Amino acid sequence: MARPDVKNGHARIANELINVFCKINLQSYEWRILWAIIRMSWSWGQKGCYSSYRELASKTGIDLRHTARAVQSLIDKFIVITRAGRKKTYFELNTDYETWRIPEKESLFTVASPGNTRGNGVLPYQATQGVASLGNAESPEMIDIQQIRDFLKKF
Repeated sequence: MARPDVKNGHARIANELINVFCKINLQSYEWRILWAIIRMSWSWGQKGCYSSYRELASKTGIDLRHTARAVQSLIDKFIVITRAGRKKTYFELNTDYETWRIPEKESLFTVASPGNTRGNGVLPYQATQGVASLGNAESPEMIDIQQIRDFLKKF
């Protein structure tokens, strides 16, 4: 039986950041990488930590390719700050959450064009025809899920 206790170690996280964490939508791999960085830095009383992608993959159980992609996504969203070292990369959580670039709603579906294989495979191209017109034409991946459901009920 697991019995976690703060006597065995803990990470001090400001309630303000926890409140922000409750409201943001990140992919599961991004969350796992983020918590691993927090664990390797704040749990030791440090602001950041040196780690390799292989070490992050080992700590999170994520394949190395997906680890690199999740880290890059966190960097692109300005949630994680990095600096290249000799052998390892320095990772730090950007605590200025107002500078984070996170869409208000991330869609579960990616709308793929006929030649695009980067979709998540949930919807074939034929099922997405006309769906992009429901949302912002410049950003079809930001379509509201309810709009997709209403559209698919027509068929």
